[in-house]
Formats: sequence, structure tokens, C-alpha cells
Amino acid sequence: MRYFSFLRFKKGQATTEMVLLFPVFVIFIVFIIKIFGLLVLSQKMQIAGTYAARRFQMQSHVNDYFARTWDQRYLKKDIQKKVEEYIGFKNPGTVRFLSLRSLKLDIETSGTWTKVTMEATTRAPRIRFCVTIIKTKFVSTIIIV
Repeated sequence: MRYFSFLRFKKGQATTEMVLLFPVFVIFIVFIIKIFGLLVLSQKMQIAGTYAARRFQMQSHVNDYFARTWDQRYLKKDIQKKVEEYIGFKNPGTVRFLSLRSLKLDIETSGTWTKVTMEATTRAPRIRFCVTIIKTKFVSTIIIV
């Protein structure tokens, strides 16, 4: 017992450090995880945009009748469904982790160009002392010849 007598003079130091510093470290870890999640979302949107543009380019029709009917009714909706599934809108854990709100897919075609614009809207982090006015929008535009 005599060997540990030097610890008696520093009573309560570890408790003070835990009470003051531990919440700060937890907040930093939460912010780092959220930033990593937004980077993953950005990368997933780039990959999904490339998939959507290539698939629309390969499966869409040149004929005006089919372009107005089948392309708009089936192909565009199916591409949006696959993109939402890839990004994580079907998984409740991913939706909660990335704070996903909505995905807007817009496909514009001209004679030679196919322009795919995706816009994913996320919620602000739900931390009590943070400002919750901030909304994040990720816009990814892919143009394929």
C-alpha cells in the first residue's frame, strides 16, 4: 500500500478529465464520421451517375415515339430505382447514417449528348448545440457522348 501513496495526492484528476474532455472527443469523432459519410455519398453519386448515363445511352431510343413513352415511363423510373438502391435509400441504416432525404434524377437528351444530373439532399446533423439550418445538397452531373 505504501508503494501507491503518491496517487493519493491526485485524487479526482481522472474524473475531471473524463467529464471535461471525453464529450469533446466524442463530438470530434461524430463529426469525423459524418464527414466520412458525406465523402462516401459523393463517391457513390459519381458512380451511380456514370451508371445512369451509360444505361440510358445504351437502352434509350432514337425514335421519338419510344423516347416519349418507353424511355420516360419505364427506363427513367427503373434507372432512378436502381440508383436509389445503390446509394442506400432502401437500407434504413444507411438512410439514418448519411441523413438522406431525397434524390432527384434528371436526364436530358439532345442529338448526341446525354446529360444526367443527380441531386441528393441530406439533413443537417441532429446535434443539439449545432445550428440545424444547414442543408447539404450534392449535385453530380455526367455528360456522355
